[in-house]
Amino acid sequence: MLGAPEGASSEEAAYDLGHRLGGRDMNSNRTSDYARHGRSYGPETEQSFATGYRDGFSGAPNRYGAPEARQWMRQDGSD
Repeated sequence: MLGAPEGASSEEAAYDLGHRLGGRDMNSNRTSDYARHGRSYGPETEQSFATGYRDGFSGAPNRYGAPEARQWMRQDGSD
């Protein structure tokens, strides 16, 4: 999936993408319709994508936080 954070589950990645596209559609004064992005999700990730899209369109924060922060938090190793 395009733009998915490294190590993200497919549900998280679909949510992130939906959130970004929902925010983009809202900023472009489009109607709220996640189905216009049907090529961005599959049957197994549609629910996560749709939830992310609705959150992004409404301006709600990403439920999983910033993708960059999640990637940093998953790194193993000590300082």
